[in-house]
Amino acid sequence: MARTTSKPAANHLRAWREFREISQDELGELVGTKGNVIGLLESGERGLSDKWLRKLASHLGTTRGFC
Repeated sequence: MARTTSKPAANHLRAWREFREISQDELGELVGTKGNVIGLLESGERGLSDKWLRKLASHLGTTRGFC
């Protein structure tokens, strides 16, 4: 039987970041990571854990999740 992979659920991290006019690199620096990690989080290639949601929300001016 063939394995199927499901595409991760979409999130709105990119929209929030662009709304705040912050680049991936700038947001990465604010939360202590690299811009490419922010790109992985935005694309869903890396999951948005509760830890990431808390770190990112405080820098993007929201208390709600991005999903």
